[in-house]
Amino acid sequence: MEEEWMRDRALLCDLLNKDPQTPPQELARATRRSVSWVKKWRKRLREGDPHDPELFCSRSRAHHAPYFRWDLRVETCIVEMRLSPPEHLGRTPARSPSPALLSATRSSPASRRGSLAPVQPNGLEAASQNRVYCAQATEETLAH
Repeated sequence: MEEEWMRDRALLCDLLNKDPQTPPQELARATRRSVSWVKKWRKRLREGDPHDPELFCSRSRAHHAPYFRWDLRVETCIVEMRLSPPEHLGRTPARSPSPALLSATRSSPASRRGSLAPVQPNGLEAASQNRVYCAQATEETLAH
């Protein structure tokens, strides 16, 4: 499939070299592509180096920015709260952590280092290790 696309791009490049003033509608008919495709590749071909072999290749469609990840301490506290909810709530906490808990974990420099063990698939071992931290973090945040 990529070869067909590269052939279409090369054809567009040849048509643009013959007559750079050809309207996009005519170029779209000649290449059997959409007008928006012609405009996109006409711009890329004009900006690129004509001797670059990668000029006719597609650009990556992969995600370029890193995906968001919660801090391990926040994940651990959430798992702990789901497995054994605080008695005063009388219900299972919501899926999103409280703003107070988030601000407490993000404000400490240790939370950025990820010094805690990762959460286990069942969440039991890692959650029990951090029970004290969760209680301290929420009490400190609520006290301020």
